[in-house]
Amino acid sequence: MELIESLRVGAEDMLNTEVPFEPGTEMTTVDISDPTWTKSPIENLTVS
Repeated sequence: MELIESLRVGAEDMLNTEVPFEPGTEMTTVDISDPTWTKSPIENLTVS
């Protein structure tokens, strides 16, 4: 759970960071679809 919280805080920090743009620069945005999450069956896990 600490990892998820850390990632959430990091994402919020990035989104709240103001990025200065200079005249003549271009900004490109990329749209990414939502991921499809799958779980592997527990039977596929092995311990060595």
